[in-house]
Amino acid sequence: MKMQGSKLTASDGIELHVYTWLPEGDVAGTIQIAHGMGEHAARYDDLAQRLATEGYAVYANDHRGHNAPRRTSSDGWNRVIEDALELNGHMRAQHPEAPCALIGHSMGVMLAQQFIARHAHSI
Repeated sequence: MKMQGSKLTASDGIELHVYTWLPEGDVAGTIQIAHGMGEHAARYDDLAQRLATEGYAVYANDHRGHNAPRRTSSDGWNRVIEDALELNGHMRAQHPEAPCALIGHSMGVMLAQQFIARHAHSI
């Protein structure tokens, strides 16, 4: 369950750094991680590896202004929530039959709360 890095181009053209951990067998579900303030998504490598060994496909991206990319926008918070939705759509396209969960830590909890308020249909 080694961490794999890739890029996802957001709808405004910014490339997001995305990390993926995939199980070796069937996917029991998908888990999206929203990291906290002052950190980055790769910090969750241990947790994501554990979840992958339990059959979950795990996805996380570095939020704008955290680790990379450093570019932000004047509507940064709303853009971070939309980035989460775009990653969620990518994740769901990869595993269309799998149930989806969202885990947030620290600032990621606030992101998850607003994400659910706006996009509850996606998780």
